[in-house]
Amino acid sequence: MLLVMKTIARTLAALVAVGLAALIIPIAPVQADDCTSKCNEKKTTCDATCDQKRLACVVQCGLPVLPGYQACTQKCSDDQGRCSLQCQAEQKVCQVSCKLP
Repeated sequence: MLLVMKTIARTLAALVAVGLAALIIPIAPVQADDCTSKCNEKKTTCDATCDQKRLACVVQCGLPVLPGYQACTQKCSDDQGRCSLQCQAEQKVCQVSCKLP
């Protein structure tokens, strides 16, 4: 009788462990996906900030007929490109950190 009870208890414990594992395993990828979407959202926000900085810069360049306007707007575009590259780098670092335990 005692042996049967131990067997039943062990079987139930194994079923509970399998059930918990089934619950935990699907949740882990969802957390990683959530982390990845947060990284993507941060990049989108960062890119929007870069665009706003570029627009502010172009406004400061003045009118298109003024001397130096083309060079000024080119500098604004170059700055936006560097800013966008920084956003991409930060996104990659964020995504790598999502994959780390």
